[in-house]
Amino acid sequence: MGDFNCILSPEEKSGGNIPQAHELTDFQECSMSLGIQDLPYRGCKLTWSNSTVGNTIWSKLDRAMCNNAWFSNALNSDVQFLQPGMISDHSPCLLTMKQPDPARKRPFKFYNMWAQHHTFNHLMQHK
Repeated sequence: MGDFNCILSPEEKSGGNIPQAHELTDFQECSMSLGIQDLPYRGCKLTWSNSTVGNTIWSKLDRAMCNNAWFSNALNSDVQFLQPGMISDHSPCLLTMKQPDPARKRPFKFYNMWAQHHTFNHLMQHK
């Protein structure tokens, strides 16, 4: 989580010079090789501004990224980017970790077709 000072795509910049492909590839390749991606977030899409009147540039430089282990372990989190300019020219990022939902016990389900299996009676007698 932090200021990566790079963008991943041209859509992550507004104003100023159009980003060239070679400006994007290092960060794209690094993210890909590390297996990291942005956590879903809400709030500001573009998180930095140069605050220049008449030639304002906005970019998504600040990110909360994670790897596949984060997603596969179902770590429940919420990311919000607030308006930049209160303290810095970057958006403050709030990462909130949520308690996982208690595991719901699922009721046992018996399927009648199991009784038709050729080893069913033998298993039931020896268990």
